[in-house]
Amino acid sequence: MSSFVITGFNAFHGVPENPTELLVNHIQSQPNFFKTHHGRAELIPCIYKKAELWVDELLATDPPDFLICFGVHGMSETIRIETLGKNYDDSQVPDNDGVVIENTPIIPNGPKTLPVTFPATKICQAMQAASLPVALSDSAGAFLCNHLLYYSLAAIERKNVPIRTGFIHVPAPEFVSLNELVKAVEVCIDCL
Repeated sequence: MSSFVITGFNAFHGVPENPTELLVNHIQSQPNFFKTHHGRAELIPCIYKKAELWVDELLATDPPDFLICFGVHGMSETIRIETLGKNYDDSQVPDNDGVVIENTPIIPNGPKTLPVTFPATKICQAMQAASLPVALSDSAGAFLCNHLLYYSLAAIERKNVPIRTGFIHVPAPEFVSLNELVKAVEVCIDCL
């Protein structure tokens, strides 16, 4: 039986209601959501250092088989399956502690990019087959979504923990409903 951790972020500057927070809250309210799998959903603070600490604690205490992170992409109208984490923070948007990081590597001297380790293409095709608006993407941005993705991939590689990891961006609720996001998670889990 595979184990899963699904994550989302809380609200942050410019995003007063984060659809991934609503998704995590919904999953947490459904005790049988994961059916035949061991899984849980967790909310990650929209704070650089706390996101890193969350990853480190997960790897040290109860690493799952799959880590699937979700975040909101305010400029997209579709679900975006990210394929790369980039070693780069560059956003003028502050995290929830007021920290702004511009033009800075996430891991000094780390690789420029790291590929996701979950089957992005397979997940994208399955979501398309389920009539969800979805596309592959090679840019997870330069704020906390990309930071979490790259940091997770680098930490998993560094600690040699066999976790398959990826990141999925979701658009604002006017483009994809909570029910569609729940369906996207179910499709994703069925692919893994």
